[in-house]
Amino acid sequence: MSPKPINLSLQPKDVESLIKVGSALMAEHDLNKLLSLILRKSRKILGADAGSLFLIEWKGNETPTHLRFELSQNDSIEVSLHESRLPINMKSLAGYVALTKTRLLIDDVYNIHREMPYQFMNTFDKTTGYRSKSLLSVPMLDHKHTMIGVIQLWNKKLNPKLVLTEKNTNKEVIPFDESDCFLLESLASQAAIAVENAKLYSDIEQLFEGFIKASVHAIEARDPTTSGHSERVSTLTLALAQEANNRSDGIFKDIYFTDKHLKEIQYASLLHDFGKIGVRESVLVKAKKLYPLELEVIRNHIDMLHQTYRIELLENQVQYLAKGGKKNDDLWNNLERTYQMKVESLQQTFDAISECNEPTVLSKDVEIQLQRLKDIHGKRLDGSTFALVNSDQLFRLSISKGTLSSEERKEIEAHVSHTYEFLKQIPWTSELKNVPDIAHAHHEKLNGTGYPRALESKEIPVASQIMAITDIFDALVARDRPYKKAISRDKALQILSDEARQGMINSDFVDLFIRQKIFLLTTS
Repeated sequence: MSPKPINLSLQPKDVESLIKVGSALMAEHDLNKLLSLILRKSRKILGADAGSLFLIEWKGNETPTHLRFELSQNDSIEVSLHESRLPINMKSLAGYVALTKTRLLIDDVYNIHREMPYQFMNTFDKTTGYRSKSLLSVPMLDHKHTMIGVIQLWNKKLNPKLVLTEKNTNKEVIPFDESDCFLLESLASQAAIAVENAKLYSDIEQLFEGFIKASVHAIEARDPTTSGHSERVSTLTLALAQEANNRSDGIFKDIYFTDKHLKEIQYASLLHDFGKIGVRESVLVKAKKLYPLELEVIRNHIDMLHQTYRIELLENQVQYLAKGGKKNDDLWNNLERTYQMKVESLQQTFDAISECNEPTVLSKDVEIQLQRLKDIHGKRLDGSTFALVNSDQLFRLSISKGTLSSEERKEIEAHVSHTYEFLKQIPWTSELKNVPDIAHAHHEKLNGTGYPRALESKEIPVASQIMAITDIFDALVARDRPYKKAISRDKALQILSDEARQGMINSDFVDLFIRQKIFLLTTS
């Protein structure tokens, strides 16, 4: 159905009002705010004292079933919205308009002819003492002539600012006219399209949030021990940003996060670790310095050396007996003792390897034992030789802190760049365009020692500085993981304070995080 041409007999102010209202409706995506705006603007332009708005409820996508009462406004009395639904039939005023897709223009709803299929239900008037009189009710039809809802305006006033009473209603309320009908139908048409746009926007937002949740699930499925990390970081980061909005002292007087900014922060926080999907799983969940298969190979080498020593003992004993020696004499027992010493040395060697394999600081004694490992070799049954520990394994066993070699650490740190490369491929709206940059900088440090770009403080988005704090905190207090033990909340807060004093993270936000006990949102 083509839109009606603008009626040139309208006052210029009315045409201007329609244009302004249309622009306002198209700019609002929040459905509740949009409905309130539609009714408020319609009442203002037509001078109506009250109004109500209904939306269609659908079965599937094709069959309208009911009218749902969404909103009521009244300048003369206070009204409270009670959720209700009307059947779409000819009996009620709104039902008639919805079913026939035609307007109703009634001078006095108490004087509707009995032959009409619809009648006025005066329950509201009886309950509140309000006197409903003139009515204009029009369908909200979109560009496809699909019914979206119904707008009803009540009691057009001679003086828009006057408060109506039972005594002055008959004198002050006048009928709506044809010009009013055209204006409200034009507004209703724009409103219907705006409502559909708002619903579509909401559907897209829900779809996008579903995609984000699925992405977070994909990350955490690769490392179940980090389950919930992204959600907790998002919760803490949003809370800290909102708390900053409530402050006006220090640096906070120049910081304010709008709803748009908070949505960016939420999405960036949820997706900040998505790049880990591009990191080898064996590195991502590496609990020890050596991979499990490597330690198993070393254990097998130990067993082979053990068997070699056993064979050597038996060969020496056979030769000793062949030369006339006797069991359990001094030489025989010396052979046994030598064998036992070698076996004990093997066990000590494996114990040292196991100790070095843990993500702990190495003792001097263990470091000395490590150096001796390079000299231990054995023979396989085919005569070939093997080193108990190869040079690469020896290098990784010598890692002084944690479990990762420098190359493996670089691979882990690369997850931030992977995240950025992934996020920048998404066609973000203008309201969310900063999501990739916020996530990209969450491991940067204010003193330039962070990664992946070693940014200085002025180059790091404030949202990223906040996320750096919450990310560190949650990683520290999170439940035991294969590669680390959880630490107490107090210890984690102390670490945050220490890093703030060293100029690594934002001290003002750390102080706010601790002082306002934001950490309690995710810890008991």
